[in-house]
Amino acid sequence: MRIKTGNRIYRSDSEKLRIIQEVLSGKLSKDAAQRKYGIKGHSAITNWMRSFGIREPLKGSVYMSKSNKEQENPEDLTARIKELEEALHPLRVT
Repeated sequence: MRIKTGNRIYRSDSEKLRIIQEVLSGKLSKDAAQRKYGIKGHSAITNWMRSFGIREPLKGSVYMSKSNKEQENPEDLTARIKELEEALHPLRVT
């Protein structure tokens, strides 16, 4: 739902999330979404993403979000870091 007051348009959370999904899926760039939906603020979509706790993918990388159940715990990550460090330095004397 959109509510227009003066020059501002207030959008519902569901509409904001739909637009964000189009951007993250690659259907639209942020600039294209701004033009298509008449979004005036150049950082509006980024701000919406932040407010919903959605991280923006790094440019040139594939972004895959993990649900809370799939998040790795710190101990597993620490063990994985040690494993990778050892693989990088096989001749290192400890």
